[in-house]
Amino acid sequence: MAKWQKDICSCLDRIDFCLLTWLCVGCAEFLVAKRAQMKPLGQVSLVLFIILIILSVLDSITSSTYNSLNQARIDGEETEGAMFVVGLIWLAILMLIIVLIVARGVVSIIIREKIREKRDIEGNVLLDCCCIFWCEHCAICQEYEEALAIEEEVAVSQKL
Repeated sequence: MAKWQKDICSCLDRIDFCLLTWLCVGCAEFLVAKRAQMKPLGQVSLVLFIILIILSVLDSITSSTYNSLNQARIDGEETEGAMFVVGLIWLAILMLIIVLIVARGVVSIIIREKIREKRDIEGNVLLDCCCIFWCEHCAICQEYEEALAIEEEVAVSQKL
C-alpha cells in the first residue's frame, strides 16, 4: 500500500490551489474529481455548494424579514401570522442547509475514498471522515496532488 504524496498539512505547497479551496471549496473539489476521472461526483459537489450559497442568501433575507416583522410587532402592529409563516420558511431553509452540508460532506468522503482506491493508498473511511470534517481544505489539497498523478497516468496510458 502506498502513502499520500503530500502530508495533510502541506496544503501551502500549491498556494494557488490552497487559495481556491478557501474561496470556492466546491470549485476546488470539482477540479479534483475531474482530474481524478470522477467528473460526475465533482459536478454533484459543485451543485450542492452553489445551492448552499443561494440558501445562505435566502437565510439572510428571511432572518432580516423576520426581525423587521418582530420590530413591527413590538411597535404595536399585527404581524403574528406573517411572523409564523416567515419563521416556518426560515426553519425550512436552515434544515435544508444542514442536510446539504451533510450531503456535501458525504460526497467529499466518497471522492477521497475513490482516490485512495485508485492510487492504492492506505487508510479507511473513518480517517477520510476525520480529514474532511476537521480540515476539508487541506484534505482537498492533498487529494489534488493524487488527482494530478491519476490524470498523468491516464494521459500516458492513452498515448500507448
